[in-house]
Amino acid sequence: MCNEQCIMLQQRFYYPFVPQTGTEGRKSRYKYRSLSKLINESIMTPRIITFFLSLSFIILLSCKDDEKSYPSVTGKWQGTLLTAEITVFGVALPNKQTDDTFDALVEFKSDGTAVLTDNNQTSTGTWSQNNDKLTLSVTFGTEFIDLSGTYTIQEITDTKLVLYIEKDGSYTDPDTKTEIQGTVKATLNFDKKS
Repeated sequence: MCNEQCIMLQQRFYYPFVPQTGTEGRKSRYKYRSLSKLINESIMTPRIITFFLSLSFIILLSCKDDEKSYPSVTGKWQGTLLTAEITVFGVALPNKQTDDTFDALVEFKSDGTAVLTDNNQTSTGTWSQNNDKLTLSVTFGTEFIDLSGTYTIQEITDTKLVLYIEKDGSYTDPDTKTEIQGTVKATLNFDKKS
């Protein structure tokens, strides 16, 4: 359905000469394309471009790098070192606390049970791991930190495990016995026990 103006436009605007080859392989005649054919072709071009862009986007999403997988912490780990830094109102206290006598034994059982033993005291709880996140739920603490929480696995090998945690709360300074409100940043080092 084309009105008079549309017909006039079709007659005035033609796609430039489109060569057609004859049987001899040379240009034998030219074919004109009307404006309506040109419009139909130009409508299809965005659709084709949209299709290929969508296809490229889907392929890029499916090729997303897989997250780095971490080996399981299952097994027995002997504590070797605990370092803690307490921050009050965003300002770190001047001395970083180090406990080189930290020797807690933690057993991460394959059924999700965690058994922590230190100074002949045992606490049983649960654990779970999601890549570099280790969630431990036990009722046990050191002079610096309650050991329950979600840790980031900084390093794990066949023989070594390093965990890091940040927790907000009230802490007692082991030197002055003063209660402090703030954030503790702790790193726990373990060696694999046979």
